[in-house]
Amino acid sequence: MSPAHDHSAGRVPWLAVTAAGVAIALVLVWLAGVTGLWGGALVWIQSMQRHFFDELGAAVAAVREQGGLAAFSLIAISFFYGVFHAAGPGHGKAVVATFLLTQKNDLRRGLALSTLAAFFQGVTAVVAVQVTVMLLDIPLREARSTAMEVEAVSYALILLIGVFLAFSAIRRLRGHAHHHHGPEIAEQPTSWWKLVALAFSIGLRPCSGAILVLLLAHTFEMAWAGIVAVFAMSAGTAGAVGILAYVTVHLRTLALRFARARGDDHHHHGARWLDLVALTGGVLIALLGASLLQVALKAVPQPIF
Repeated sequence: MSPAHDHSAGRVPWLAVTAAGVAIALVLVWLAGVTGLWGGALVWIQSMQRHFFDELGAAVAAVREQGGLAAFSLIAISFFYGVFHAAGPGHGKAVVATFLLTQKNDLRRGLALSTLAAFFQGVTAVVAVQVTVMLLDIPLREARSTAMEVEAVSYALILLIGVFLAFSAIRRLRGHAHHHHGPEIAEQPTSWWKLVALAFSIGLRPCSGAILVLLLAHTFEMAWAGIVAVFAMSAGTAGAVGILAYVTVHLRTLALRFARARGDDHHHHGARWLDLVALTGGVLIALLGASLLQVALKAVPQPIF
């Protein structure tokens, strides 16, 4: 039996397993939808978000009345609000998961992306409220809408990053096409500046809960309490999204190991396969950014986490 025939035969089980995995995933999604498990989980998560948000207002008021000791309660409640806020539906997680599944990243880069995105989200909320309320002297009732106007910029940046990733993958694919018999091109990990750029584009859209807490703290003339609460929220969000990053990076690593074990990731064909995956991820991120931008321009708010 020829080597070419062996290679083709080894590729069939890999394709069969991939198709079976997709089918199983679709069945699980269908079962979750029919039984209402996913909907019930979302209702519970949203109820917990409302619960912790109500507790946030009481915690800020307690800090005003009781002083610094009550700040520990405010920090704890803010942290758990950030966890449940991250666990709910939102497009930031979709961007993070797509990026980590389709681009070369180790666990350190995956956790850095989730942490930076949550941190930038907190910074955006604080800066937006501080600038609009203190420097520009805009009334509190208008500060929230002013802060949320940056969402269109955030989505436009996500679109541009997706386009950049797609064109980078196309350029690598063209390079493979012109070097059929050359050595295998090693998959390079995502550069840190790309990670920071993506995290910034995600975090540029501030959390609505963080905005409301900051405005409430300004009403009580306790801006520092609002800032502490926002960064505690960011820590909770980073922890929850970090779990997603951990799972996503390991799933990609397992998929690559399985492909190599089946003989599907050697030489020129392996490099092309990886670049096709990267191209798909870039297109998906670009499409997601474009759809979010279209919605934002129609003034319909969308959660990022």
